[in-house]
Parts: sequence; structure tokens; C-alpha cells
Amino acid sequence: MRHKPEVLGLIDSVQECAEAQGFQLDEIPTHSKLEQIAPPGTPYFYVELPSGEKLFHRVKKNFPLQFGREVLASSALLDMEDRADWRDCKISKEEETDLAKQFRNDFKEFDFTV
Repeated sequence: MRHKPEVLGLIDSVQECAEAQGFQLDEIPTHSKLEQIAPPGTPYFYVELPSGEKLFHRVKKNFPLQFGREVLASSALLDMEDRADWRDCKISKEEETDLAKQFRNDFKEFDFTV
């Protein structure tokens, strides 16, 4: 399968993070359905890239629960490594309230309940 350069970078970043954690993500055919690969009840980690590529890992034991967050926060993607651990993202109740108000205001035009 041929990939665009920006997709290769994304795939490589995700794969490198997986390898650093000691497991591998397999690329699955774009036309395949997840139900074909992971029957109901099967624990798995799945990534679908904007280009349509799909990466899959059947979770065994000791899978890092924050893996997806760590990948997204990595320097190769969002470059927010200080937010890889959710506990480092705590904010005060006042900040949380202000952010919620700002969010409500920013998305008011899409809120059908107003």
C-alpha cells in the first residue's frame, strides 16, 4: 500500500509509540470492518487515520491504558507531552467553570435547546 508522506509520518509516530511500549499495531485493510477482526467482547486498541488507514492491536494483559493519549500528546503529533498524563491537566474549579461558559458561548449557534 502506498502512503502520502504526511500519512507515513503519522503512521510512523503511532507505530514508534507502540514499539516503545512493547507491542505492535497491525495495519488492517481499509475495506475491512472492525467486527470481522475483533468479535464482540474482544479487548482491542484501534486507530483510524484521516487518510483511511486502520491500525489494530488485540489487547492482552498490561496494555497501557493511556496509550492513545500519550500518542496524541507526543512531540510528533500535538507536541503537548506535558499533558500525556491526565493528572497533569487538573485545573481549578473556577477555571473549569470559565472554560465551560466559554464553550457554551462559542457553540451557542449549534445548541438546539436554546
